[in-house]
Amino acid sequence: MSNIVKINISIDKDLLDKIDKTAKSLCISRSGYIAYSCSQNMKADELIQSIPEFIGIISQTRDELKEFNNKSLEPAKIGKGKRNI
Repeated sequence: MSNIVKINISIDKDLLDKIDKTAKSLCISRSGYIAYSCSQNMKADELIQSIPEFIGIISQTRDELKEFNNKSLEPAKIGKGKRNI
């Protein structure tokens, strides 16, 4: 059984003309183009909403790398003939 439902929407005539022109150039139906466009827009919205999380991960990784680099640049401590790094 299909999960597709029919809907009625109100839309600006100029926008509908652009939709029809684009759908025709892609050889797909108006309905298919609208569904595809909505799907792509929702994916883009999800990505935009996840940006703060990615920024947090990048910042944390940057801080960890700085800490690692600072530790690796410290002079070696020598005690009782053994090198402790």
